[in-house]
Amino acid sequence: CILDDQPSVNHRTQAITILDQPIRRPTNSLGAFTIMENSASSDYHALQLTVLRRLSRGFQLSSNWTWSHAIDQVSDMFDTRGFSALPENSTRPAEDRASANFDARHRMTGFLTWNGFRQWSFALTVEFQTGQPYTVNTVEDLNGDGNLTDRRQGIGRNTSRAAGIGTADAAITRSFSFGSSKSVDARMEVFNVFNRTIPGIPVRILESPGFGTSYDT
Repeated sequence: CILDDQPSVNHRTQAITILDQPIRRPTNSLGAFTIMENSASSDYHALQLTVLRRLSRGFQLSSNWTWSHAIDQVSDMFDTRGFSALPENSTRPAEDRASANFDARHRMTGFLTWNGFRQWSFALTVEFQTGQPYTVNTVEDLNGDGNLTDRRQGIGRNTSRAAGIGTADAAITRSFSFGSSKSVDARMEVFNVFNRTIPGIPVRILESPGFGTSYDT
């Protein structure tokens, strides 16, 4: 509803005001362009522990735990579901230094085998890992650089994490001997013993109706 005697003049004035807003780009006469350079840096820190019990009386165990932290300014050249490849501020890419897109703070893997009596054997493998980091972005171009890579104040790059990975697989085997040199094995395998669903990276755009919700695995 226009409450004015000269709507056409007001409309023109408003349009000029919008077009006259300064574009905060290093070179205002150029549109968006891409520069690839090797100026970024990365670091990786890790602590690794291993527990091993060699085969003794039919029992064997091995487990590995890694605590690590991968840090960089950019991890990939192309956008993926969890992040944008471009920095929030192209003139200050160092401000995007944070946990890498592939950072897994904790990871544990292991297996257990047991060769029991009467030709029975059992095997168990496990894998646990903290979730993948992702960045919460906004649809607004807050810094006016023409790229929709901005974050709300107080939200850093890769400060959120998806659900962790946790799975266990088991196998039971029974061996039947025929004579001194022949045998047949009957084996049953169960994958994802605990029937755990691992959701994918949730919707990460702040203004999206499904923000924070995972729709697949």
